[in-house]
Formats: sequence, C-alpha cells, structure tokens
Amino acid sequence: MSIDTNCSARDYERLAKQKLCPKVWGYYSAGAGEGTTLQESKNALKRLGFRPHMMRTEFERDFSVNVLGHRIRAPIGVAPTAYHGLAHPDGEKATAKGVENFGAIMIVSNWASNSIEDIVASARGAHLWMQTFIMQNRQITTNMIRRAEKLDFKAIVITIDVPICNPWKLGFCQDLLDLGYDLRVANIDENTDEVRAAKASGDRMLINYMKDQTASCPNWNDIAWVKTITTLPVIVKGVLTAETAREAAAIGVDGIIVSAHGGRQLDEGPVPIDALPEVVDALKGQDIDVYVDGGFRTGSDVMKALALGAKMVFLGRPAIWALAVKGADGVCNLLENLENDLDYTMALCGCNKVSDLGRSHLRYKSQLPCRL
Repeated sequence: MSIDTNCSARDYERLAKQKLCPKVWGYYSAGAGEGTTLQESKNALKRLGFRPHMMRTEFERDFSVNVLGHRIRAPIGVAPTAYHGLAHPDGEKATAKGVENFGAIMIVSNWASNSIEDIVASARGAHLWMQTFIMQNRQITTNMIRRAEKLDFKAIVITIDVPICNPWKLGFCQDLLDLGYDLRVANIDENTDEVRAAKASGDRMLINYMKDQTASCPNWNDIAWVKTITTLPVIVKGVLTAETAREAAAIGVDGIIVSAHGGRQLDEGPVPIDALPEVVDALKGQDIDVYVDGGFRTGSDVMKALALGAKMVFLGRPAIWALAVKGADGVCNLLENLENDLDYTMALCGCNKVSDLGRSHLRYKSQLPCRL
C-alpha cells in the first residue's frame, strides 16, 4: 500500500478502517454506552479556538519538554492501548520502534500483545512507561512493576478509572477469540498459582480471570502501597476532577493523566479537554506534571491542551490506525506530522517554545473574550 507521508490522523483512520477486519475495527473504535463521551472528547476540542499574538514569531521553534527529568523531543506521546497485535503482526514491537525513531514516550499497556521483554529488545532506545492496574492479587501488580524496573522503564502508570469490569469490552474479546484472533495476555507471568491455573484453561479463561483482576475497586491506600514498592515515578491515569487531583497529590504521585479512558468506561462524564483546566488549577504550585489524552487528532488540538497547562498529550487510537496502515514507519510519520502541525500553529500564534503557551492564546468560539 502506497502511503502519502503527509497522512493526517484522519487519513490513517480512514485507511485503517479499510484494512482491518470489521470486528477488530469495532474493538478499537467503539465507546461505552451511546458513545457520547467518545464523540464529545473530539467535539469539545473544536469549541476552542486561538487568539494569536502577532510580531513575536521567530525563525526556529523549540518543542522539547522536560518530563520527569528527561528531555523529550516534543510534547506528544503514545497512550496505553491493548492488543496492538490485532492491528499489525509486530504489535507493540512496531509501535515502540516508531516511537523510538521519533523520540517520543510510549506508555505500554498491561494488555499488550507482546511481552515487555520483546518490546524492549525491538526498540532498545525507546522511552517507555509501564501501565498497569491495582490487581486483586497484588503479587501480579508487584511482578509487573519488577519486570518494568529491570528493563529500565522510566515510570509506572496506574489506571484508576476501571473500578469494575465493563462487560461490552469483554464481549468484544470473546468475539475476537471466536474468530481465531490471538489475545494472549503476554505480560502476565506465571508466578502465582491462580495465573498458572487460568493460563492452563486457555485464553478465554485467562482473559476472564484478568478482567476480574483489574476490577479491584482500588483506593488511595493502594497507590500509596505502589509508591512503597518502587523508586520509579508513579503516575495515575483517569483523573477528571479537581477533587481527585487533590487526593492524588496528597498521596504523593509524580504525575496525573487527565483521561476518560478513550470514552470506553463512563459515558456522559467529563471529557478530558474540559476537565484539564480544573485539574491544572487544583495542582497549582505543586511539582506534579499533568498530562492528557482523549480526542486529539491534530497539532492544533495538541496546542490547545498545552495552552491549558498540560505537559504532554498522549494519543491512543491515532497510533493504532497508523500502526495498522504502515507499522513502525506509520507511527513515526504520524508523530512527525503532528509535530509539523504544532509547529505551524504555534508560529501563527506567536509562540516559539512550549513555555510561551498560555490560556491567553485560547478562546471559546462562542465568545469574543477568553473565559478559560
């Protein structure tokens, strides 16, 4: 397939839909309930416009950001999403290679198709964070963190917005198994009797077991426990309110990802770009990075989040679409094109580095003055 190197996220989405099996496409693209949160996450970004500051643009712009002590090329990364092997034969190994070639951060999902050992072997220079859950069997969480530490992952991301299992996602998995797709849970090792028994019963039983494990109704004591078992930075993903942000800060987390789980958990809840300002404001004066994912498709979308105070924007579905269409090259190309679009938008708004961005660069399209 010949792919234009100027493919946008929308282009990759269209091409991926043509290429993927309808059931696989449905698994990746669906949202919870009536899909309101899924759609509104994108719509809310389009309600924001720009207020350009003229006569400030320089010839060169610097997009690099300092993230947990590491200098990163641009404030754009890849969010944790499950089963990249459904989109491409090389799965997360190819995604990580594309991320490595660009110089971004990839958050590897607990539900990756490839083991984290294989992912690291395929992209030894990639900057990786490990996403996992507070499992009912805490030893599974501990083992996952220990493996990530050994492989030089840079942070641990704990997803906190899945207190109970969403049955529609489990149904998709069962349908894909019926069609012969490989849904092995590559990153759940066999160091507990329960996992060994579930694996011995086949993929279907293992998936059911792991879905039950992730639905553990965790609380802040569990995050405090994670901080006692690792020296890596601990980030919580799934924060949508100031109250939750303040509670996370009180526990001592190192970062927060404002996220609605891709619109795949609570329908009709807050959407990330709308929730972002109150989370940022709640953490003002504290040394806690705020990141965001959900609905971002263009460099101008990314700039809106940065102007509202996000340190980085993470992409979920767009990375899957690019992976499906062109593997590692597609992922790298997607990130490059988003960076180029961010460059163009920043230049037109009079911004030369990320720290120049602020709420004065934004407006609600229904209003003349900024009310952010």
